[in-house]
Amino acid sequence: HVGAADARIDHVVEGVAALKAAGMKARLIRIPRADQGWLAYPAADPALARRSLDEIVAYLRRGLTEERAFGVGPA
Repeated sequence: HVGAADARIDHVVEGVAALKAAGMKARLIRIPRADQGWLAYPAADPALARRSLDEIVAYLRRGLTEERAFGVGPA
């Protein structure tokens, strides 16, 4: 998750593209109204931070356990 108003968003976009080009699973979610480092200050918008963190946890849970989509974890 990256703030859509992040001045360095191009670097994030390039990083995600590089991961995908290397065959890795990667997903970029742009958060409207958010600036660089926004998730470090959840009190600024608690509802947005909660929703974003819930999405991140769900993504990791699916990739590491349920779908084993990341290809890692217990055999």
